Amino acid sequence: MNQSINTPPSAYGSTATINGKLLAAATMTGIGAWLYPSSIQDWGWGFLAIMLWLSSLGLVVEVIGLAVKIYLRDRALSKFASQGHQPKSAEMASSDALQNAGMTDG
Repeated sequence: MNQSINTPPSAYGSTATINGKLLAAATMTGIGAWLYPSSIQDWGWGFLAIMLWLSSLGLVVEVIGLAVKIYLRDRALSKFASQGHQPKSAEMASSDALQNAGMTDG
């Protein structure tokens, strides 16, 4: 991977991961709400619904951790990039300038 210091690494993969996990968490929450029983006789469905909600909560915590990691990485990269100045292009020295500076014989 050939990236210069001025272009931070892409976070598109992480963003896709975050969005996918949030979609999965929302889907599990919805299925859990749909499965939750209205009577005590169907306690098994209630147990399954609670497991789905806990899994959903775990995914949300994981997403928050990943988002914090991305934020801290971006903050560290911007802090590092703010040190010093941007590189400047140098002009090529002419033969006369080199001769005047005593760097060449001639």
